[in-house]
Amino acid sequence: MLRTGTTCFLEAGLHRRYGLDGIAEAVLRSGIRAFLSKKVMDLKGYATVENALPEGMIEDGEQCIKDFLEMRRKWAGAGEGRIDVWIGLRTPGAVSDEMFRRAAELADELGAGITMHLAEVEEDIKYFASRGHTPSSFLKGFGLLGRRRVYAHCVWLGDQDIEAFASTGTSVAHCPSSNLKLGSGIAPVVRMLRKGVTVGLGCDGGPSNDAYDMVREMKTAALLQKVFNGPQAFTCWDALEMATVMGARALGLENQLGTLEPGKKADIVVFRFDHPSVRPFTDPASLVVYSATGRDVAHVFVDGSPVVLDGKVRTMDEERVLREAEKRLEAVLRKAGR
Repeated sequence: MLRTGTTCFLEAGLHRRYGLDGIAEAVLRSGIRAFLSKKVMDLKGYATVENALPEGMIEDGEQCIKDFLEMRRKWAGAGEGRIDVWIGLRTPGAVSDEMFRRAAELADELGAGITMHLAEVEEDIKYFASRGHTPSSFLKGFGLLGRRRVYAHCVWLGDQDIEAFASTGTSVAHCPSSNLKLGSGIAPVVRMLRKGVTVGLGCDGGPSNDAYDMVREMKTAALLQKVFNGPQAFTCWDALEMATVMGARALGLENQLGTLEPGKKADIVVFRFDHPSVRPFTDPASLVVYSATGRDVAHVFVDGSPVVLDGKVRTMDEERVLREAEKRLEAVLRKAGR
């Protein structure tokens, strides 16, 4: 993420098996800005037996709450405020009504945000309909609409849902590459933006994207919306705003992040336009969105501190990290019998 120009990210949900403290420590050392969400769930979900969650991935609800509270106590505000801890609700069918209410109340009490994958696949809509709801009416009943509520994907939102999101300040994280790879559908981003919904840009995770390059994600988002809405409906500037201003607003930090201006934090990405693919120099927004990739990023500063200079991460030993990753992959493959 740092190498390709991401200065701040929201993680949708960490399982306790992932090593919560280790992840937070790595984020702290890296210099990046992060909103880490502890996964909260207490049911198996509504998936069929064939694709249900493995038993080892199902967490106890009370333990989830305890882990969230402990993680927030230890890490919220760490790194001079670079780290915050949110609640990452699993998926609707994996969270009981009682836990939904409890999560909303706890987030309001502590000033924490909430995130969840929502209406990513058509099966989600069928689940909501079986409860007599649309996605937005379901969330509203538990106090889960409003500022610092960020819902990923939202591919299958209807007009009623979009209106509800717009009127309550509820935000969306659009993940176009993930949606395309999984064949989930195309989110109605242009309709959302026209109604005033804050739509930030995301990539979901490695398994459903294979990249964390938000520069490439901007191009995908821009091209995808043109297919159904025409070439002028979504511009390179719209994509750039989604990756900067809109993302900051979704996190409730539009007064601190998202633009370069006096009084805001100095989170800065500098591009090097020397590769033939980005020459000759014309409109900068068009070059960044349509021609560049994250590999054209030269320098990255977070809160004024240099974390990437001349394309190299300054806060970590890149080669050591990559060697360790290769070793860990080999161990995982052996365990899986591959």
